[in-house]
Amino acid sequence: MRRTESRGRLRRSASGVLAPLAVCFVQLPPAVPFSRDAFPDHIADAEPLLVNVSDFAQLPDFDGRPPRIQNLVDVPGADRLIASTAAGFLYAVSYDGTEASPYLDIGHDHGGVMLLVEPAPARGVGLDGVAFHPHFAADGTPGFGKFYTLQEVSDTEPPADFTPGRGGRDLFDTVLLEWTARDPSAWTYDGGPPRELLRVEQPYAGRNGGAISFRSGAGPSTPDYGLLYVGLGDGGGARGLGDPMGLAQDLGKVYGKLLRIDPLGSNSANGRYGVPADNPFAGDGSEDTLGEIWAYGMRNPNSFGWDASNGKLYVADMGAATAEEINLVSAGDNLGWSAWEGSYRVVRRRHRHRALARRFASVWSWATRSATSVATAGTPSASPSSRDGSVTYPVVGYDRHDPLFSKSGELIAVTGVVVCRDCNVPQLNGQVLFGDLPSGELMYFPADGALASDGPESIRQVLLVEGAGDDGAEGVGKTLLTLVQEKRAAQGRDRTGGRVDLRFGTSASGDVFLLNKRDGVIRRLEGPPAGRRTMARPLPPSAAAEHEVPMSARSR
Repeated sequence: MRRTESRGRLRRSASGVLAPLAVCFVQLPPAVPFSRDAFPDHIADAEPLLVNVSDFAQLPDFDGRPPRIQNLVDVPGADRLIASTAAGFLYAVSYDGTEASPYLDIGHDHGGVMLLVEPAPARGVGLDGVAFHPHFAADGTPGFGKFYTLQEVSDTEPPADFTPGRGGRDLFDTVLLEWTARDPSAWTYDGGPPRELLRVEQPYAGRNGGAISFRSGAGPSTPDYGLLYVGLGDGGGARGLGDPMGLAQDLGKVYGKLLRIDPLGSNSANGRYGVPADNPFAGDGSEDTLGEIWAYGMRNPNSFGWDASNGKLYVADMGAATAEEINLVSAGDNLGWSAWEGSYRVVRRRHRHRALARRFASVWSWATRSATSVATAGTPSASPSSRDGSVTYPVVGYDRHDPLFSKSGELIAVTGVVVCRDCNVPQLNGQVLFGDLPSGELMYFPADGALASDGPESIRQVLLVEGAGDDGAEGVGKTLLTLVQEKRAAQGRDRTGGRVDLRFGTSASGDVFLLNKRDGVIRRLEGPPAGRRTMARPLPPSAAAEHEVPMSARSR
């Protein structure tokens, strides 16, 4: 009998030891969100806005495949555009699109940069952003010939300026570089090796670097002139939902932040760039905050755009499991992540042995160099909670399971943003144009006036028509995905794949360009088809009045 009782106690003891380990294996990763329809309304099922589109320029293949076009920017005073690819190639493109020639190979020219390129170690690494100083072509100024690139690099030997701490690993680094051309008018880069401004250690592969930009429309007398905005993701991993290291809300870390720096200054901790005195945390006297931070609480600020008429900044922040969002961001704003995903509070499911399970997951992730097992901190709730007065909520957002994306499955990620004021697409003027990165869906909402809500009710769809005055084969518009698949077929490539990886570009003269990573074509929007509606459809007055959300409710 005693032996039996002893064995029973031994079994119970073993069960108590092994149960937490079983939880680790059974419950990792945590459960998917329990709602597939977070918003009560969807993107308006209304007549889409039809916009003409044409092929503007073609970039050459890279290693037998279409170049993965990432950016297209207008070079101040140099009479050309610069297109960049994720693999680190920059191309000079003429204003008429007839000439596209290599400008700089970041990974090999001028000493080379140890650039990480897709698809290893995860989608979204490589060259993230390109920005030209507003004085790039102004001889005799400090910004003469200078432009900036943000990229992931495999060389982690130089010490990083910013680290996640808390036992994080250094998988690779995100680095901001300054290049200086001797002759800004040259069609090939003629300067020397780049100067490193800042380096960020990345603990996981995914949600790392984002967009960089100087404020468009800023004149020399404005406080923003010559200041560079840098978006950085929370570094939580490509497939993870949460913020595993709690970095986005930590004002002592750069992860999940929008930074604002003076690239020509020197008062930073490393002495290689400046921290503007009017940044919201620059003069707070706290050693726990970083003066570089302009706004925080972001998951993946992959792109942003300026309203040149008033200086407002719109940021596209990719969602986790419930919502994609466009935010109107001001100094010091907290967008809420990872306590909030858009206007939805993140619910963290609690269960027995959770702490031990997450600790084991962290160790397992480090050992296997996998970000997926600890990247989910919780799952968003299915309904909005009471608002937090310290959080800035989105201007608009949409459900990751909205019917508009029924053909895209789970591949949903917001991108943008272009605020059309004097665009060469008259029916989009006064609208904020953005899109969904994988599917290539184009959408817009009004830049002025009351919106129906901070959900999808104010969002309308844009469809494309090839050729001025041509309504297309069926008399209706097409999605960018359809156009890309048709182009791939014409190029003799397969039509497989349901994503295009949409990005936007603009020119100083008002052009709006569509970029993608599937066919190497830069497309330009050109205006309404003949005989079609020539202006964006306004919101119904009754709906706007009934659902008006004051700006004070969306901001701090």
